[in-house]
Amino acid sequence: IHEMWCAEGEMDEKHRRLSELIKVGGKNLMRRKEALLERADCFVSLPGGVGTFDELCEVVCEKQLGMNPRVCVLLNIDGYYDGFLQQMKRMQKDKILYVPTEKLILTATTAEEALELCVKHHAENQNLKINTDENMKAVEKKKKTEEKEKEEGQTGGNGEKIEINEKEDVVRAAIEARAQSLKLQALDTAGRRAILLEIAKTLAANKNEILEVNKEDIKAAQSMKMSKSMRKRLVMDAKKIENLCKGITQIANDEDPIGQLVSATELSKKLILHQKTVPIGVLLIIFESRPDCLPQIA
Repeated sequence: IHEMWCAEGEMDEKHRRLSELIKVGGKNLMRRKEALLERADCFVSLPGGVGTFDELCEVVCEKQLGMNPRVCVLLNIDGYYDGFLQQMKRMQKDKILYVPTEKLILTATTAEEALELCVKHHAENQNLKINTDENMKAVEKKKKTEEKEKEEGQTGGNGEKIEINEKEDVVRAAIEARAQSLKLQALDTAGRRAILLEIAKTLAANKNEILEVNKEDIKAAQSMKMSKSMRKRLVMDAKKIENLCKGITQIANDEDPIGQLVSATELSKKLILHQKTVPIGVLLIIFESRPDCLPQIA
């Protein structure tokens, strides 16, 4: 709560019934919203005025961008939020909103129903976190077991079998990739170009080390009885690294595809909807195991 609503810095009678009251200052409500977004486990929007809609839209916007996975529930008493939900559907129909409304907001008509939705979805999020943490511990344990067997000259088969929840591992990686992609999307053309050029420069500078490691990979593939055709695809040489660097540099120097006007549609008088190219986001790409294929995909 903003300190302006606490008379002379003290809590009034209704505030005293709270188990905890967090007061924030500032010339506007930004710090209050930041505290709300940082501390809340879930969000319930009761019927309210413009301040409520301000906070609600902030939560929904972050949820749409993948920055906030927590549940958001509208307490839609007597159809108070029907108009807002209709507007959300209109935005989706006009292709201004790209995430279905039901994936951003849940609705309830009673306080009990709203709390049930919060408890259910908060528990699901906690289970995901717990499963992901356990999965990472299992991966680390497996890694240590393999290292120990290697030191003892073992070929495997005697170590403890560890079950790894690959699904949760993929989910964790996807969430992290999404978070990092938002940072990349915020960069300007010069920033993105600088990163690509630095990647090309680093690859060229570490060419010898890469080739030495690749030799070890080839030896490992041979010991695994990998077919000749598969081993051939794994081979990296100086020419491939050179082409890889050229490909990345070419991508960096190409015209920036972001922000290009694709089409313009007049929705009503003096209201024109522009369709522009934007960062594509996070893609799951399954490609052949060739070290030099990434710039070809790009």
